[in-house]
Amino acid sequence: PLEGPMGHFGLAETESKGQAFLGSRAGLAPLRSMLLSSLALRTGKHHWLFLGAVGTDDLLLDAEWRALDAADEHFHYLPVVRPTKDNPFVGKNQDPADALIQKIAQRSGLRLYAAGFSADVVPMQKKLVEAGFSIDDLKVEKFG
Repeated sequence: PLEGPMGHFGLAETESKGQAFLGSRAGLAPLRSMLLSSLALRTGKHHWLFLGAVGTDDLLLDAEWRALDAADEHFHYLPVVRPTKDNPFVGKNQDPADALIQKIAQRSGLRLYAAGFSADVVPMQKKLVEAGFSIDDLKVEKFG
C-alpha cells in the first residue's frame, strides 16, 4: 500500500529557532514552499538547505538555490552529491543528514525539517537523533 502526506507537515506556528531543511528528489516540493515562506517573514534567523542528489544533474532547482544563497545572508545552500559508479570521488557525504551533522555543531535551538521517500528520510532521521538533535525539533514527511 502507498502512504502519502497526511497534512501534518508544515512550519511550526511560533518559530523562534533557526531552521534546517533536508531532502532530495520529491522531498524538495514541500520543503521549498516552507523554506520560501519562512524566509519571507524576515525573522533574522538562519535557514539551511541540505539538498541531496545522486549526481550534479539531479540537484533540483540548483540555480535558484545558488542565487538565493548569494542574495540572502540568512539562507545557506549546501548541495550534497552522493558518489556514483562513474565518479566515486564526487561528494564526501552520504546524505543530507551527514552534511548537516558535519556542518552545524549546534544541537539545540535548531528546527529540522526532512522530507522525501521513506528510504531516504528514515536513515536521516535516525542519524540526526543519534547525533544529539532532539526528536522534538525534527519534523518529518516521508512517503513511498
